[in-house]
Amino acid sequence: HAIKPKKIPKELNEIFQLIVDSGKRTLVLFEVEGKDGPVEVLLNGQKWSAPVSELPKVGSTEEWEFVNLTQDTHPMHLHLVQFQICNRQAFSVEDYRNDWIARNGEPPLDHPTEDLSVDQYLIGNAVKPNDNEVGWKDTVRSNPGEVTRIKVRYAPLDINPRLTTPGKNFYPFSP
Repeated sequence: HAIKPKKIPKELNEIFQLIVDSGKRTLVLFEVEGKDGPVEVLLNGQKWSAPVSELPKVGSTEEWEFVNLTQDTHPMHLHLVQFQICNRQAFSVEDYRNDWIARNGEPPLDHPTEDLSVDQYLIGNAVKPNDNEVGWKDTVRSNPGEVTRIKVRYAPLDINPRLTTPGKNFYPFSP
């Protein structure tokens, strides 16, 4: 007897669109140049050994913006959570870099930095993610000269977003 395969449903899974309830973070990617080219990439001017700087509230949903000042595409990976890619948009790299450095200093830095909104530096319209980027992700490519926006929810993926609120922990541990 041949087993007849089941018919594939039109909708495989319901992917809820996340709603931001806890603000926005702007994270800036810098490359430090050496005599033979780039030697390291810094996030907000900080080395990877710097103290933890991002401490979101469990149960919250935030918008994150990766502002890529480098010449390269960088994969941005978040631990413990998955997220949805919103869009990408070009911006005036030189103007933003100059204003960010005037505010915070020349990287690498050993002190916390002040955010600088990328809004006044944007060029053109935001571009939606590619078809293969729709849905839940844990890594996104941040292209040079673009701001990449994501929505991040700090709760397990299998918990309905309508049930989560900032401060409510659905993890079986303290994140």
